[in-house]
Amino acid sequence: MPASLCLSIPDTVARWPWPRRINPYYEVVAAESAEWLRSFKAFSADQQAIFDRCNFGLLAALVYPDADEEHFRVCCDLMNMLFVLDDQTDVADPIEAQNIARAAIDAVVHPQRPSSPDEPVVGEIVRQFWRRALSFATVQAQSRFQAILSRYVCSLVEQTKTRDDGGACTVAKYMLQRRLDVGTDPCYAIAELRYGLPPEVFNHPLLQEASACVTVLVILDNDLASYRKEYAFGDVHNIIPVVMREKGLDLNGAVEWLAAEHTNVAGRFCALWKELATLEFGSAELDDAFGAYVHHLANWPRANVCWSFEGGRYFGGDGGRVKLDGFVRLERKSETNEAGQ
Repeated sequence: MPASLCLSIPDTVARWPWPRRINPYYEVVAAESAEWLRSFKAFSADQQAIFDRCNFGLLAALVYPDADEEHFRVCCDLMNMLFVLDDQTDVADPIEAQNIARAAIDAVVHPQRPSSPDEPVVGEIVRQFWRRALSFATVQAQSRFQAILSRYVCSLVEQTKTRDDGGACTVAKYMLQRRLDVGTDPCYAIAELRYGLPPEVFNHPLLQEASACVTVLVILDNDLASYRKEYAFGDVHNIIPVVMREKGLDLNGAVEWLAAEHTNVAGRFCALWKELATLEFGSAELDDAFGAYVHHLANWPRANVCWSFEGGRYFGGDGGRVKLDGFVRLERKSETNEAGQ
């Protein structure tokens, strides 16, 4: 096998201190959420089968292991909803993506307003998800999520305008855009639905830096896991080809750069963790909420990597083998029958 066609998959979380955990309501609630999503018929039968194989309920179960049953259902719905938004805007032009974004924003701002006949189906998906969340979300959490989701869907529109400019994109420019469209911010916001951290706590510089570190780790791991698919279809919206072009590296060199960057950012998060543990905000209730949120952030990197191999989005049914062997073969679309993996 030529080295140029073999992607090494380093174990980026081998030394991550937080272990794999899974929500006890996973099997029942994830199945309910998946059935709910299928009821909208947002995809063709073949596309829906591919979507189901990804098992976004598993991702929710790994990311939110401590959520109670009611909260966990909202978390599952969120993951399904976000990936519908991602998949549909991936194949949309800027005008179509703008219509999708407009429908999603309207749904969280006016959740009781009936959907219109010409509205993209994702609008009703967002509306029903948000109505369920509103049954227990604090006012502070509601307001924050509305703003964050609006920013996220606008970033997806921007991605449709820039997805083909990879040849001109720098690492810094790519990461700036990717931090918005990777989708972690809405997920962080859903973690705090029940308590809604006050602005002076949520915007604390140490907490903001910690969440930024986790987002970078998720980006690096997602781009590593998704590179086979993007290579097959010639998609340049990935950190690996950007690093190769900017730094004059081959594929192996770019992966080594990614792994080193991951190690550096993970080390910074662990240092921040120690500083965050010393913070107090004047009440046991608020301190507990803050601690829960920081633990949620710390749980993300391993949860994300575990799902990358255990779900079917990136490696189909081959995730176990890829995790064990540490490599995957790269093929262009014309060379493979694995479209959609």
